[in-house]
Amino acid sequence: MDHHDARPHRVGLAALHHDPAGSWAPRLERHLLALGSLFTGMTVLRSAATDDRLLRAHGVRTEVDPPVAGPARIGHLRVAVLGAALAQGARPLLFCDLDRLLVWIRDRPGELASAVAEVGRADCTVFGRTPPAFASHPRVQRDTEGLVNEVYGIATGTGWDITAAARGLSARAARLLAASETGRYGVGTDAAWPLRVRSESGLTLAYREVEGLRFESADGAGDEVERAGGVAAWMRARDEDADGWAQRVAFARQTVTAIRDLAPLGGPPGGLSPPAPTGSAGRGG
Repeated sequence: MDHHDARPHRVGLAALHHDPAGSWAPRLERHLLALGSLFTGMTVLRSAATDDRLLRAHGVRTEVDPPVAGPARIGHLRVAVLGAALAQGARPLLFCDLDRLLVWIRDRPGELASAVAEVGRADCTVFGRTPPAFASHPRVQRDTEGLVNEVYGIATGTGWDITAAARGLSARAARLLAASETGRYGVGTDAAWPLRVRSESGLTLAYREVEGLRFESADGAGDEVERAGGVAAWMRARDEDADGWAQRVAFARQTVTAIRDLAPLGGPPGGLSPPAPTGSAGRGG
């Protein structure tokens, strides 16, 4: 891997964004210039109901989500945004939801810059959460995502948090995934992407835990949080919502299905041998 590929100004951004109420617009206005300084080209796949004028005014290339429906929709959108970003030029990419990225640059700008600088050193870098960052999420996410991380650890022998959906990809890995059928796993691309890269001869994996991937959804739910009586009450309501649990259990099922298909638990004793570490080891939630 060319060392220069890992420089921040040689890294592109591939992000998804859904903000029909415009709740994230003030944060975009504050942080887009700083984000632009980290990336060579930013590509955002947005929902049709999301206004993209502010993004385009800052030179961000935006495309409207393709008309994909069904339970695997998120996975197909993730694959699609990789293809859209690569169409702007082959370079290493950071994939991350835009709302998570805005919280990351607000709270830990130096850590984000350091993470971007690592993109491309390995073909796929999984950015996971530190224990405090993981603990900042509602229980409905901690319990279901922790279970997924546990299954991934059994299958691979790692202790990674794979469910924060932030990935650093070399151009080669991004091309591989953009042309893959991993979108069929939906949110299960959390596991399918690193496992697909791992299965390709000559490609490398790395892992790094970061503090900046703390729970972000409350930042974009101002009115709901206010009506609930504050962040703690709003998060408690999420944990008491059966529909929310059903959705998160469905996401976990998609990811465990990907693990079952791509790293069968019935393989060699102890699961698959982990790759040589090129990043810090972590825990599985």
